[in-house]
Amino acid sequence: MITDVEGVKFVLHNEGVLFETGYPQSLKDVLGERAMLFHHGDLQKRMHAMLKRFVSSTPLKKYLTREMELLTKQGMSTWSRGQRILLQDEIQRITHDFLMKQLFGLEPGKLSTTILEEFNTLMAGIIGVPMMIPGTPYFKAMRAREKLSQIIMDMVAARRARPDIEHKDILNALIEEVKEEDGDVEKIIIDNVLVNIANAEGIPAIVIALAVKNLSETPKALEHIREENLAIKRGKDSNEGLSWNEYMSLEFTQAVFNETLRLANGAQGVMRKALKDVEYRGYIIPKGWTVLPYFLNIHFDENMFPNPTKFHPWRWLEKNIPSTYVLPFGGGSRLCPGQELAKVQTAVFLHHLVTQFKWDAEPETVINFPKISTRNHTPVVLYDLH
Repeated sequence: MITDVEGVKFVLHNEGVLFETGYPQSLKDVLGERAMLFHHGDLQKRMHAMLKRFVSSTPLKKYLTREMELLTKQGMSTWSRGQRILLQDEIQRITHDFLMKQLFGLEPGKLSTTILEEFNTLMAGIIGVPMMIPGTPYFKAMRAREKLSQIIMDMVAARRARPDIEHKDILNALIEEVKEEDGDVEKIIIDNVLVNIANAEGIPAIVIALAVKNLSETPKALEHIREENLAIKRGKDSNEGLSWNEYMSLEFTQAVFNETLRLANGAQGVMRKALKDVEYRGYIIPKGWTVLPYFLNIHFDENMFPNPTKFHPWRWLEKNIPSTYVLPFGGGSRLCPGQELAKVQTAVFLHHLVTQFKWDAEPETVINFPKISTRNHTPVVLYDLH
């Protein structure tokens, strides 16, 4: 395990030179070995660049902001006032619908729900003994992979049968990117769709739920973020949405996002395998050994983050924090291309939550294994703000 800034930087920035990804076999089996998470070289670079292009253009960012806002309003319109709801589950339904629209051009419905159910089964089996024993999480995960693979290939077949119909989603970009690729193109498509769902499915919902938990426990921060967002709504028509420029102006909301991820980010570390004997600070990391650059230790560095266990979003406005201390989305050549998308989802949801609702939150704790989550899925009772 490597826990200091320079050591983590050394490993991440020597990808393909001294280190390669070194994840367990069960994870490779479930998500697929041709996924860019495990693959190296030209294909991985092209997949990464394709995703970055998809989410980085300003016109597309504006479109994605509008899409997230529409789905957020639709989801919130079904919430009952004065009744207990599990907010994390409600958030996941909204962020899942958003992901399905961007990934497949899929509207909310039965197929979208089926994908979510099968994917949750798949993710429950990513850590474990890779043996096909009926009833085990790994066995169920591999069966879920088969079902999801068939769903994906049915979509691909339908698009190939009707090339005259234009699709502006990630699946279409992926199909175009690999159409000249040697080898099993279908497997490349399936594996990279699944790893994109894995990267984008659960994390935004957890981050938003944790942000709500932190705001509920810090009334001053809740008051600050509410005032920042109400200031944007004042003088606007009630049906007018959040513009891209207004989203960019939400400095404290972005600080809440950063602080929430600092305290409990989704990517707590990454696994890298030494390609050869590597000398670092007088120590030898033998060829084939796996190292774990651990990000959370950096996020709790007292020299950079005084009183590091405290939720204090103002710290992000008080000084410039170097990017080497901000690693919730990894780093180096495998920096998550969807990080801006996660920020948009969080900001849009919090904007509508704090300007429409007040709430009573039950005490909540965070669990970190097998994946980060709130223990009770963030139970709250919602009321109209005015």
